[in-house]
Amino acid sequence: MSDERELKDQRIPIMMTEKEVTAIDDWSFKHRIRSRGEAIRRLCQIGLVFDDHRAEYVERFKSILDAASAISPLARRAANRIDESTDLERAAMAAGVTTLIEVMKMFDLVRTTTGLANNFKSDKEIEDIISEAKEILAANDPGNEV
Repeated sequence: MSDERELKDQRIPIMMTEKEVTAIDDWSFKHRIRSRGEAIRRLCQIGLVFDDHRAEYVERFKSILDAASAISPLARRAANRIDESTDLERAAMAAGVTTLIEVMKMFDLVRTTTGLANNFKSDKEIEDIISEAKEILAANDPGNEV
């Protein structure tokens, strides 16, 4: 990545749709970035970092999902003997189930994000990719306002 002290002297003309520019301007305003050029540079840097580590994210979250999946049958077995459980065991089961639910939500988000990032490498239109992202994210979390 670039060093903040590095001279920014390379011009790259780029054409964008109105929606793309609006999305960049909205992101820039939200993050208090003063110029469109700086916002575009930062978004490019975010994308490059994400792309460089995407395979690692997927692999690590797959490991987490596999580990979390082991909780499910244990929770079922424990639920079958809930009356025999101590308060501590019930609290541990509740925490395990809550953790499993949150891990599954995070896994869906990472899977969705990495999958959508792959779409940006295709020649689809940006509006189609963004629309697809909103649909997938909404489907994964009905309470999510995208």
